[in-house]
Amino acid sequence: MKAAGGPARFTGVQTCGSVWSCACCGSRIREHRSGEVQDAAAWWEKQGGQFLFLTLTVRHWAEDSLTRTMDALTHAFTATINGAPWKRFTRRHGIRHWIKAQEVTLGWQNGWHAHLHVLLFVDLPGAVADAREDAARAWAEVDAAAPRVRGVKIAKAKRRDAEVAEAARIAKQGIGRERERELHSWLYERWAAMVVKHGGRRPSKRRGVDIRSVRHGNVVALYVSKLQEGDREKRGWKVGSEMTRQDLKKGRQDSLVPLELLDLDGLSEDERDRNRAYWIEYAASTSGRRSMTWSRGLKEAAGIAEVDDDEIAEAEAEEVEDERVIVIRAAHWRSVRDDPDVLARILYLVEEDRVEDVGELVPFEWPPPLN
Repeated sequence: MKAAGGPARFTGVQTCGSVWSCACCGSRIREHRSGEVQDAAAWWEKQGGQFLFLTLTVRHWAEDSLTRTMDALTHAFTATINGAPWKRFTRRHGIRHWIKAQEVTLGWQNGWHAHLHVLLFVDLPGAVADAREDAARAWAEVDAAAPRVRGVKIAKAKRRDAEVAEAARIAKQGIGRERERELHSWLYERWAAMVVKHGGRRPSKRRGVDIRSVRHGNVVALYVSKLQEGDREKRGWKVGSEMTRQDLKKGRQDSLVPLELLDLDGLSEDERDRNRAYWIEYAASTSGRRSMTWSRGLKEAAGIAEVDDDEIAEAEAEEVEDERVIVIRAAHWRSVRDDPDVLARILYLVEEDRVEDVGELVPFEWPPPLN
């Protein structure tokens, strides 16, 4: 009933495994996923790798349904990372792996705002090796070329040599603003085209794509205004947390994260009805969707086991050591389990050490039996 050293919580109940619409299961799942992302980042750093943090959005209006926006995001991302152009792009820039996470916020003026965070795993020395391989192949084509096309082949080979020099410079100096602008330009054009192709509104060039380098596995000054603590100088906000812990964030002043829709305290009846309608849409639109996706082979390479959300929710619930304060039998639990106000009140009373007052809401046994 009460987690040791933490807030009160119910135990011995069924877990739903929803990362989107359950505050309890979602928190456990996101915490676990956060650890996985951080482990993968630590593994990549040991290999000498670097990171790029990419955020992708679509233009949205108040009348746009969340389902339409999320569908456009999902299909546009899949299209973006498939095909020869993406393969050439990732090879040139040394992008070996990625992790994608979805996030949803709501603004009263512009409606649902769904967007993607993508952590790109970059191998700069590998990009140099690839560039040298491409240059060697280009010069081999010069040797085999007929006289009438030899000039064209030589020009191509020289461009490959220039790419080798540029890749070597970046590998030595790191990814700077100039390379970030180049990456942004290519990514925006491809992303915008795929969003439109798959039914979304064309994103703006300023907001549609944001990409920047990440140092030492920490996200530096990214979305800090979303943190629940609101501390712009907060330290220790890891890549894993920015990717996964939507439950620890708050929206900006003109927006909110979906779980905030459930806070009905102080709202008028019309505002409560509005929040309920938005919540129902959110729960329906996110049902069955994956909140996080890893590129093929990354988890295996990083030594991270494949575990689904249901397994995480159940395992985390069993692992927490609780101080058993009260026991509510199944028959009595059924009478209150669907009333969030009563459940919240029970937890509040336990946390305030006013356990006796719980009896006014639901019968309980005290002290807890051993079996």
